[in-house]
Order: sequence, then structure tokens, then C-alpha cells
Amino acid sequence: MCTYVFAGRVKQGLGIWIASALRRLQAKQFANTSYCTSYSSTSTEVSPILPISNTVLQRNRITSVISNSYSSLICYQPPTMAPLTPHWHQPSHPDIQEVVIVNPEEFTTKSISRVSLPPFAVFAKFDFPPCTPASEPTYATVQTGRDTHLNLNSDLLYINHSCEPTLLFDVGNFNILVGPKGLKVGDELTFFYPSTEWHMAQPFDCLCGTPSCRGRISGARDMTQAQLDGIWLNGHIIQLRAEQLARSEDPTANALRDAVVHAEKVLESARLALRSYTSNAHAQNGNGTFPSKYTNGTLGKAAVLEHRGPTSRELSGEMGGDTVRA
Repeated sequence: MCTYVFAGRVKQGLGIWIASALRRLQAKQFANTSYCTSYSSTSTEVSPILPISNTVLQRNRITSVISNSYSSLICYQPPTMAPLTPHWHQPSHPDIQEVVIVNPEEFTTKSISRVSLPPFAVFAKFDFPPCTPASEPTYATVQTGRDTHLNLNSDLLYINHSCEPTLLFDVGNFNILVGPKGLKVGDELTFFYPSTEWHMAQPFDCLCGTPSCRGRISGARDMTQAQLDGIWLNGHIIQLRAEQLARSEDPTANALRDAVVHAEKVLESARLALRSYTSNAHAQNGNGTFPSKYTNGTLGKAAVLEHRGPTSRELSGEMGGDTVRA
């Protein structure tokens, strides 16, 4: 079903024209299209319309187009996704999961836990079968690596998104773990979509209603660092984010930073070479032997002071391992 909503101030008669146009559009093209026809021929105000609910399972959004000529607002909600026809035996996980149909007309569902488990316990596994590798990502797949995805082929598909999830999809170990707060019978089963998905074709506005709700949800690629802070992420997401952040840095700043590091290496090497040379030159007399102050078999205090151990930067490897010690 498509939903058109018209709201705002319009010139007299424009509301009638739009309603008429939408009615003709409905009759000719979209039999299931609903639209706003509440208007007054003598008023310049179109009757207010309640906001359209947009569930997280639909993963679609309302796009707005502002008409500059009449300062009106026309919103269009794309068609909801067609219901998924399960090809697996249902219920697939009756001991741990209950699938509840929230709205049959909008094909919205949610999953309820039938078990109580402590934090980070294994709730379920991504077993093969029923899971199968997916050749490409879809709204029904879960990303398991940089370029790998799987089809769940079970009721686990009905686990919705939340910004404070009750479950963690640990795809690196093919486990679904209980979140840090534990799980009780009757809790909704949710996970944080960007913890597995790098890119999502259909971002959506999250309606989880939790205190830490991230708002606009998309793949981790398009989320801000603030939106991902404090959230458990899979290894492939962490790696891809690191690569993304490295590419996004200022190239001029990177070049200058590299130049400073190289200059520090050269300066440190030159300082050590000079210290080594002056130490050897002062320690020997003309006949190639050490003067009397070194005849006890040890370096004198002056020579000891000239010699130093490795610096903390050398120990940490910052000098690149090519520093020459005296």
C-alpha cells in the first residue's frame, strides 16, 4: 500500500486540485493508494494528518518534497515490503523464540524470548543448515565478513533492530549471544543491525524508543562515530570502519605527519652517530691506547655519561627499528 499525505498552507482551490489528481491517479494506476482528501473549499488550511508510523521491519522512510511555490509539504511513503513467505518449517526455534504478528496489513512482526539466560550466554547458533551462503546481500541476509553474507532460512529472520539490543549477532563465531543485561522470558529479541551490516540499501528511522536510540539507522558505513560508540560490533565492521577513517583523514596532514616522523628518525640517527664518534675519539690517545683514567678496565664516568640506553620511543618501535645504538 502506498500512502500520500498532503499538509500545510495552500492557495485556495489547490487542495481540491491535488485531491482530485490523486483520486484520478488512484483510479487509473494505484488501486490500493490512499490519500488525504480532507479539505475545505473556503479555507486555505488543509486538515492535519496524523503522522504515518514507520516500523523498523519495513526499513523504509518517508521522503519529503517541499513545494516552494505554495509552501506546502507533500510526503510519499514507498510501498511496504511484500511479506516474506517462509520456505522453512515453522516454528523453527520453538523452544527459545516466539514470533508475534504485530500488524498483518503491514507485515510487521516481532520475536519474543521463551527462555531466561545470563549475559553473554549462547542463545542460538548459525547452523548450516538451515543457514546457507548468500551470493549477494538482501534485506533477509546477515553479513558475516567483508564480502560474505548468509541466508538465515529460519524464524531468526524475524529478530528486529534495537539500539539497546537484547542479543548480539557474533557472526565471527556463528553464535547469537545474550546481551550484557541478560535475557528474561517475554523480552523482545532484538539486535543492532549495523553491528553486522556495512551497507544497507534502505536506511530507516529507528522507533525503538530506548534512551540511547541512534535515530537514523543505516549500515555502519554511513553511521557517525558517535552513533556507534558504546555498541558491540563484529570484527569485519571494526576493520572496515578503521579503513574508512584512515581514508577520510586529510592527505596533507598525513604527508606532514610522515615528514615529521622521518625527520625525527634522521635527527636521532645523526645524534647517536655524533655521540659515538666523539666518545671514541676522546677515549683514545695518539698511540691507540686509552689514557690512564680508563686503564682500570672500565669506562670512566665521562664515557658512561656519554652512553645511554634505548629511549621509550625506540622500545615502542616508533623509530621504525632502524635506529643505531651507540
